[in-house]
Amino acid sequence: MAVGMIQPHTTGLIQGHQADSQNEVNVARALDLAGLQYWYHYNIGDISVRGGVEVDFLVYNGTLTIPVQVGTGGYFHSGRQAAEDLVKNLKIEEYGRSHGWDEMKEFTLEDSNTLEAARAWVKKEIL
Repeated sequence: MAVGMIQPHTTGLIQGHQADSQNEVNVARALDLAGLQYWYHYNIGDISVRGGVEVDFLVYNGTLTIPVQVGTGGYFHSGRQAAEDLVKNLKIEEYGRSHGWDEMKEFTLEDSNTLEAARAWVKKEIL
């Protein structure tokens, strides 16, 4: 896993990939500041085909491997997208159980709107 992978002079890049949101940038910076190892956009299967899913962050805290999703709670999809999100999260949890991961953690938008909020959440939920 990589540590400290936000390019210091390139806003929005995490481990060489364009961040999907400022919330994800805040989470990555909070993980970096906590000295945690993580993969950004960890793929379970081929995400270009039906059935493949992407975990926003796969974090290792020295003891546990923890899948982390960003932007949940306070932001709800409806209809088909909500059903797809539920299936995606169930796939992540099922895959994680079979690989010895801890249960999935979810950052709400409020938990990741600022770097300070993201750091507080990381300290409470992951460290």
